[in-house]
Amino acid sequence: MKVTATEYDPKELATLTPDQYAAIEQVAVNRDADLGKEGGLEQLGLLLPAEGCVPDDWTDGDLLKTIRQKFAALLFPAMELAQKELQEHPAKPRVHWFLVVDADYEDTTHMAVIDADEGPHACPYCYYHECEKAWNIGYENLASIANEVLRIKTLLVERFKKVHRLK
Repeated sequence: MKVTATEYDPKELATLTPDQYAAIEQVAVNRDADLGKEGGLEQLGLLLPAEGCVPDDWTDGDLLKTIRQKFAALLFPAMELAQKELQEHPAKPRVHWFLVVDADYEDTTHMAVIDADEGPHACPYCYYHECEKAWNIGYENLASIANEVLRIKTLLVERFKKVHRLK
């Protein structure tokens, strides 16, 4: 992958669908970015295509931590959006997810969203598990980031509803 930009184009925000915009807003919240300010998309630069595991500007000495942040920048927003959608369900299910990212800069990074409910009838369950090499994750534009977040959100909601027999 060749790096072609150091920041996403803010003009692209106006081209996103409402769902895509909501996904990018959630990514921005997770990355402490302000979409309304000039340079507000700078914090999303971690998700730009790069020749290595992460863009050079984002390496801070702890590469594994930066790789975890890269994957979390997609997964935390997806988890938040899924939880919001599930809370609108008439059953008001309790959602107790936590994210596990087993980062690796030489091989595959594993990501999982696990149920952390500790109630009397708790049954450990993995709602999401994927693995990918960090250098294969990079997004040319905001729409592609949004679509990935929405894909993961939809998967989480569908699996949660299936496991908890919600319609």
